[in-house]
Order: sequence, then C-alpha cells, then structure tokens
Amino acid sequence: PTRREDAARDARRERDEARARRVEEAELELDALRDEAAADVLDQDVETPAEQIARQRRRFRPTGAEPSHAEAEQALLRAGEAERKAVGRTYPAMKSAFARGGDAPDHPDARAGHALRLRMRAQQDRAAALFLVANHVPLLPAHVVTVEAATRLRLEGALNELLVALNDRFNAGEAVMVDLHWLGARDATFVVQEVLAVFARAPKMNAPRLAFMCGRGMHSREGPKLLGCIKSELSHEKWGIFVATEDRQRGAYDLRHR
Repeated sequence: PTRREDAARDARRERDEARARRVEEAELELDALRDEAAADVLDQDVETPAEQIARQRRRFRPTGAEPSHAEAEQALLRAGEAERKAVGRTYPAMKSAFARGGDAPDHPDARAGHALRLRMRAQQDRAAALFLVANHVPLLPAHVVTVEAATRLRLEGALNELLVALNDRFNAGEAVMVDLHWLGARDATFVVQEVLAVFARAPKMNAPRLAFMCGRGMHSREGPKLLGCIKSELSHEKWGIFVATEDRQRGAYDLRHR
C-alpha cells in the first residue's frame, strides 16, 4: 500500500508540475498581448476609444492647439486601448487558473492565478495612466506626454504630474477642465478626490474654476457612471466649500468656490 501511495503521490506531483509549466508558459505569452492588442486596434471596424475621444476633442479643442498634441493623444490612447485589451485577455486566464487551483493556496494553479491577478492590476494601472495623460496633453510638460513616460509613471505618478500643473493654473485664476473619459469608476473617483483637494487650496480671490468632463455615458451599457461618482464625492461635507453645477447635456460638473 505504501508503494502504491508513493506512486500515486509522485504521479500527482508530476501532473502538478506539468500543469505549472503550462501555466508559466501561458503567462510568458501574455507579454506579447500588448503588441497583439495594438494590432487588433488597427484592425477594428468599430470606432475605437481613440477615435471617439479625437471626435470629442474637436468640439472643445482650443483655437491654436498644437498639432503635436493630437499626435501625442493618439499614441497614448492607442497604447491605453492595447493595455485594456490585454486586461481582457488576462482576466479569463486568471479565472481559469483559480478554478483549477481551488482553495489550496499552495497549488501551482492558485499561485499562477495570484500572479495573473497582479499582472492584470498592473495592466489596469498602466491603461488608466495612459488615458489620463492622453486626456490632458496640453496641460502636461512634454517629458510626460509620451507612451513610455505614462507607462512608467503609472496612474499615481501621472496624476501627481497633473496636480502640479493644475495647482499652477488654479493659483493663476484660470478655468481648467479635467477629463475623466475612459477611466474606470474607481480610478476616476481617486482622480476627483485628489483634484478637489488641490482646488480647495487655491486662492478664492483669484476665482479659479474647475470642470470635470466625463461624457454622457453613450458608450456604457449602464449609462453615465462617472457623473454618479462625481456627485457622490461632492456630497461629502468637506466639499461644501464649492458650488457645483451638474450639466448632463455636456456630461460635466462645473465647480467654483463659494
């Protein structure tokens, strides 16, 4: 019986090791997903996020905007789409790995599932950074508005760069638009919180103005989710220092100091 048990245990270990190798090979293949996704973007017949934003930009792009801004936006948006497509490929691989690994934390497939989850979160973070930078190319310094820089900075680093630029403009009494297009609800809420904190410190005497642009939810099955995120955040007592006006026609919130 002992020999049979040993043989069965060895067979299980070999199967687990073989499965782990297959998972690792599949995980390595995920490194190529951004290139594949970028090619998918170019092959699509439907309007891509990059094209939608470009069309929306033409409505409110300031006169005399730099042609290089449009080129930078398109490069960043296409990279963001590629990262988001990579998330779409990683997610089912992660779910499958967890399903095979069950509740055993030391199972090779469970470990692979956790690794894929970390990979997916990193992809989501890079996508959010790329979209955020693309949405604010005219506000940001030239060294930030490249695919390489946005990818390296991730969302928090890209947002820090934006906050510095916003602080200067608020202090000068300018009206600034923060565009939340293509950010998920969680990332958009994080951006709104940080931007409001900077806006709150701006001198009231200079009368700065802030607008959050998030669209009307025409490309979302659930409707304009981001407007709800902004409304929920503004309901907090600490933001009572602002007068906020919702403009559903534009898909925006306009703010000023009381």
